[in-house]
Amino acid sequence: MSENEIRLQLIQNIGGDNYYFHPLFKGLKYTEGVRETYLLCNAQWLLIDVLATCSILKAANPFIVVNLFKNKTEATCYVLYEDGNNNCIKRTDYTFTDFPLSNVIEKQKILPAVSFFFSESVLYLPSEH
Repeated sequence: MSENEIRLQLIQNIGGDNYYFHPLFKGLKYTEGVRETYLLCNAQWLLIDVLATCSILKAANPFIVVNLFKNKTEATCYVLYEDGNNNCIKRTDYTFTDFPLSNVIEKQKILPAVSFFFSESVLYLPSEH
């Protein structure tokens, strides 16, 4: 599936009633849109890392924005965890990834390849907010 096809599929997620749990993080939930992201992108590693990090950060941060940045021509990426006011809480660098989405350049601004929100122990896509 191409990057554009994945993006078109993901943008259709506007929230639902189903929540999913990962066996390693039973106190945390994620939405249909997050599930579809990791399935379409073959990125369960990202789900596990984001849930693990958010489980640690949530005590001091009631709302977390998670942004994955990846240049199209590179096999590396990084994930920024922010507090919702553009203040970086944590950065995680990955030396190799085959994540199929890359940064979006819009009006001379670099937007992340994918973003998530985490609040009240739920990880979700911004379109599901």
